[in-house]
Amino acid sequence: MEFAEKFASALEAKWNDPEGAEKKRYPDFKYNVWVEHGKKYDRIFSNYTVRDSYTTGGSVHAFVEIATGRLAKAAGLAKPAMWNGELASHWNLSDPDQFGSALAAADTCGGYLYKR
Repeated sequence: MEFAEKFASALEAKWNDPEGAEKKRYPDFKYNVWVEHGKKYDRIFSNYTVRDSYTTGGSVHAFVEIATGRLAKAAGLAKPAMWNGELASHWNLSDPDQFGSALAAADTCGGYLYKR
């Protein structure tokens, strides 16, 4: 399984966990997370459904560099953010410890992508 697919699946499970913080905070929300594959980066999208009646449009949650597994915040729909020409990344999903740390820190708004 690719890094982005595995992380997206883990995010969806975490955010929809009945005992988790997101579900306790927003009990009527069902979070959906999916991946769109690209040549260099995979995009992780998310949205949510409220009470099975209203679904928000999807937005890019994060980018994953296919070759390395580095997780980065989005600069927009088409590309990840860069810092001085380098990928704006604090996490590498190919490292099991960093994968677990990123998942533990992950929130639906993506604030964990800005700091570590």
